[in-house]
Amino acid sequence: MKTTIIAAVAANRTIGITKEGKADVPWRLPEDLRRFKRRTLGHTVVMGRATWKSIGGKPLPGRTNLVLTRNPGFRAPGAQVVTTLESAFEIGRERGDDELFVVGGAVVYAAALRQVDRLDLTLIEREYPGDTFFPEVDWNHWRRLENDRREPEGDLPAFAFTLWERREPA
Repeated sequence: MKTTIIAAVAANRTIGITKEGKADVPWRLPEDLRRFKRRTLGHTVVMGRATWKSIGGKPLPGRTNLVLTRNPGFRAPGAQVVTTLESAFEIGRERGDDELFVVGGAVVYAAALRQVDRLDLTLIEREYPGDTFFPEVDWNHWRRLENDRREPEGDLPAFAFTLWERREPA
């Protein structure tokens, strides 16, 4: 089973911002949202408790939703609560999933970065203000497999759908 981080990341590594006490993203890229859905549909997705809450506390349809938290008593209706990434990966393997996606947030990305096989990143060529950031990546450990760049259009910034594979096993 492949393990993949999937994220949209601004040029300054921003992945989120808190607005009126609620986590959000500071951009709207409909094509990225469609791609996220297409890539993750039918697969297992792992997210942290804050990401679970930011999507309304309900599961992403058509996917096996795992919520990673240190609190084993946390309840996530429609999802399964896990306390370690290893247990999340094991559930994906038991399901026979060919790919498991880590979908956020920052703390979960930082923990998973050392363990995953691939990075599926939408790299946005604009800086955005934010308070949640993607971890720093040592690109020497990664090999780019895909780079599908989109030119800026109207209010939308230039961005690229990229896929990276770890150079050595995790």
